[in-house]
Amino acid sequence: MAPLRNVNELAGEGYVATKRTSMENGLTFGVIALALVIIFAVGLPRWHKHAGQEAITLPDTISGGFLAADSPAAWTDLKAAGKVTDQQIAQLVGQAGQFHGQNATDASDALGIATAGRYYVSKDGNFLSVTAARGSGDAWFPGAGGTYSAQGDVTCYTSAASSSSSSSIDCRRSSSSLTVEVNAQGLDASTVAAAVDEVYNGIG
Repeated sequence: MAPLRNVNELAGEGYVATKRTSMENGLTFGVIALALVIIFAVGLPRWHKHAGQEAITLPDTISGGFLAADSPAAWTDLKAAGKVTDQQIAQLVGQAGQFHGQNATDASDALGIATAGRYYVSKDGNFLSVTAARGSGDAWFPGAGGTYSAQGDVTCYTSAASSSSSSSIDCRRSSSSLTVEVNAQGLDASTVAAAVDEVYNGIG
């Protein structure tokens, strides 16, 4: 699982990037056109489907100062710090909105279950990628060569850091009717696991 990259690492490249993917080289935030159906098809290949599912609503904020990246207000502090420009914000908000909107709808239609996805950014430039689905995935294998840990009801996988980036972490909680997964970079397992629990409990 390729790591998300924070704003501080990418400011010098002229854009902000983040996207969880199964490819080693990763995808930038500017290429988040990959639908949720791909994320779920790779990470959670089999689902127990439930009739009459309610749509999933993901929160506008997550504890730790994370704001939904599809809102211009989420980028205010980063703009003040010179990390992003107005033009970049407009592009990023639009792309995050597509991931939160049409991509989630496409995934729901393809998988036959309610799904949702949203990106979150903090004022210091860290990202969370959140996906949720009203189904139980029978298999989960986010990567190899890293370490797995249990954080209460959450299972986390932490990849090894490379010379160019810090370690990425993928945390997941699943029951018979709901699965929530959060991906981040450079954060500890307990922080990401807490985000999983917060989103999971909020969906109900």
